[in-house]
Order: sequence, then C-alpha cells, then structure tokens
Amino acid sequence: MKRFAALCGAALVAAVAVRFPALDMPLDRDQGAYATIGHFGGFFDVLPYRDVFDHKQPLIYVVHWFIDLVAPRSVGAVRLAAAVPSALVTVLLVHTLWPRIGPWRSLLAAVVALLCAASILVEGTDLNTEHLLVLTAALPVLLALRFERSTRDWVPLAVGALVGVAALTKAVGVLVLPAAMIPLLAGAARRERSAVRTVLLTTAGLAIPLGGLVLFYAAAGGLSELWYTNVTYNRLYIEGGEETPAGTNAEVVLLMCAGLVAGLIAVVARSRHSLMAVTFLAWLAGAAIGAKLGARGLPHYFAPVVVPACALLCLPLLSAEAARDVRLSRVANVIAAVVLVVVAWPFASSVADTFGRTGNQLSYEVYGPHARVWTVASTVGERIRRRSGPEDTMFVIGAEPEYYWTSGVRPASYFIYDPPGGFAGRRYLKRVARDVCARPPRWVVDPLALKFAPPLRCLAKLPYRSAIRVSGVNVFELPRTR
Repeated sequence: MKRFAALCGAALVAAVAVRFPALDMPLDRDQGAYATIGHFGGFFDVLPYRDVFDHKQPLIYVVHWFIDLVAPRSVGAVRLAAAVPSALVTVLLVHTLWPRIGPWRSLLAAVVALLCAASILVEGTDLNTEHLLVLTAALPVLLALRFERSTRDWVPLAVGALVGVAALTKAVGVLVLPAAMIPLLAGAARRERSAVRTVLLTTAGLAIPLGGLVLFYAAAGGLSELWYTNVTYNRLYIEGGEETPAGTNAEVVLLMCAGLVAGLIAVVARSRHSLMAVTFLAWLAGAAIGAKLGARGLPHYFAPVVVPACALLCLPLLSAEAARDVRLSRVANVIAAVVLVVVAWPFASSVADTFGRTGNQLSYEVYGPHARVWTVASTVGERIRRRSGPEDTMFVIGAEPEYYWTSGVRPASYFIYDPPGGFAGRRYLKRVARDVCARPPRWVVDPLALKFAPPLRCLAKLPYRSAIRVSGVNVFELPRTR
C-alpha cells in the first residue's frame, strides 16, 4: 500500500511537471464546448444532447462539470486535470507489470508512457475525449491482466462494465474489448468458469453502463437527441471527414510501428510474456483503428496509442530458453534500449521545448494561426461578465463555444457552435433562427468577422452596437429596454 501511494504521488507530480508550461494555455474549441456544458450544469441543469448540442460521448461532460464545480472557469484547473488520466495510467501500468517483468522494466514503461502522453505531438496538454480515453481504455485491459487467473464472476463482469465506460468516453473505446477479453479467455480451460460464461458475463457488464445511459435519457425525454448526436450526426461527421494538413505526426506512426514490431517479436519468439504481448498488440490495434475512424488524422486522436505502444517496447522479447544466453540477452537489451531512445526522443524533445514559452505561444504552436480567437477568449469573456446580469444570454457566431464558458453567460441557442461542415444542415439553421429570433440575445460574439449571416438576419434589424473589440473579435450588445 505504501508503494502504491508513493507511486500515485510521484506520478501525479511528474505528470503535472511535464505539463507545467501549459497551465495557462487557453482552451481550444473542443474543450470550450465541454467546459461550457460542464459549467451550465452537465447532467443536472443542462442535459447534453437534449438541451445543448454536442456529439461527443457523455463522460467528458461529467469530468468538466466536476472541474468547474471545484474551480469555476479556471483554465489552470482544466490543464491540471489533464495530468490525472496519464498519472493514473502510469500507476496502474507499474502495478500490473511489476510482478510479471520486474520493477525496472515496468517503471521504464510507465515513465516513457507518461512522457510521451504529455507531448504536444498528441496534444497531451489538453483534456479531450481521447486523453480521458487513455485512462478508461487502460482500465479493462489492466484489470483483466491483473486477475487473469481469477475464477470469480465479478472479474469479467467488471471488465465488461469498464469497456462500457470507455465507450462512454468515446465510442471507439469499445474497440478495446478484444484486448480485454484475451487474458480472460486464455486461461478459461484451467478455471472453473467456461469461456462461454466468461463471454456472457463480459457482455452483461458492457450492457450495464450503456443500457443505463439509454434508460436515463428515455426517462429524461432526450432519447431521440441522444441517438441523433451520437449516431446519426457522428456518421455524417465521419463520412464527411478529410485528413487535415496538420494530421498524424510521423513520430506517432514510428512509435506505433516500433511497438507493433516489438510485440510481434515477443510472440514469434514465444517469450514467456507472449500472452501479455498479444494483449497489448490487440490494445494497440484497437487504439490505432479508433484513431483512423475519426477520418481526420488529428494529433489528439492518437493519444490512446501511447500506453500500449510504450508497454510493448519495454517487454522482454526473448523466450525463456534464449534469455539464459547472457550474451544474446545483453545484445537484445541494448538493441531494445536504442530503439526506445530513438522512438521516445522526439516526444521528450517536444516536452522540453515547451519550457520557457507562454501558454499563448504554445497555443499558436499546437493549433496554428486560428489560436488567435482562443488566446483572447478570457479577456473578452471577463469584459462581458462584468457587464452582464443573470438573465442575459449570448450567441457566438461560428464554432467558438469557449466564449460562453469564459463569460459565464448562458447560450441563447441549443447549438453552441456551428457544426463542422454544416453536417447538421437544415436542423441547425432552423433551430438557431428560432432560438435567437424569438429571444434576441443581449450579446453576440463575432470572432471571425462573419457578422449577421443567415440564420441571424433577424438580428441585423435590431439596434445592436459594437461594445467590445479585442484583436479582431467583435462583441455586439443589444441595449436593455427600460
């Protein structure tokens, strides 16, 4: 217990330390949406999908709701929270690997994973769904490995439930299921529980969180919106996706390939850890497929591949018989160490390069020129908040929901951002027009000089005036009537 507590403390300190330069880095639009939904009530006052639009799975809103409850509208709190999944995975990885491969290899795997997960190559300073998935996808796999020989029924049931939690983090989290099943099924013949029973219990566990979510939304009158945002809209989003110019980093591809090769060597050589290698290979494959299903190749999509890839690179690769040859063992260890250094160096270098830079500078480096509208969000939001009352509402033109969060002013419309590529189509146009025309907002924020384009033409007839202007972001105010 003392060792576990010490590991938790050390991992959390280390995870925060490598992200320290980014503590004041402004949130991007994805995190701005989560933070906005979390600030205005999460699953309590404002129900995602039913009362406000977004198309991510629900666990991220609960996390941001809790962060905002502890530290309202705090960028630093979100950045600190981004270190927690990585720190917890580090501890669980050591706890799982230590009895199997020894302290040095398990600690090395954890340190490398922690460092790579913090790199801007996977946007590791953010708290996006994929960064939360780093933890929730690891939980069922590591639990299955930890209790691989258990005969108790609660183990596959819990593993299935944790896979469900991963799916509620991001839908592709369900792809971790094969990896989680491998340790459970591998020893089924020597346990009292059959393989069929194991599969049934795991499936039942998977159904618990997913079924619970469906029942909750059915009771809350939001089942159709849950289906539209999570299924229909996401299908359109994936079908319309294209690889972005700032897509998958070559360094991430190299990390995945090196992990894949290391795992295959361990399996072919019939290492005494080949079962664990197969499990991690399945985990890596699921994470990589999930990243590619996003269809855009964005860096943060690949955050979940880091842990299984780093673990594979630190596994012993020789069979038990070959490992007895001291010379061969030394050569294998030297080669593995060189590969690990080569693969991990770009990640470590990118982390080191963040020190000495401000949060705004990092924002431009990670997100590019568009970061301008995010770096001024706190300033604009603070000015709006000082002049607003509890009854005021706001509409942000375009896809910049972070202004709702920084100002604390309630959104005037169900849609808190313009859906990418217009995938919501007529649904978006009709709903926004209905919301803002029926109840004109006190504030209209125009971050990109889009002005009152459709469906906001009804507002152009009202006496809005430019009230705040910061670095090209224009805020229009509708004077209160007496």
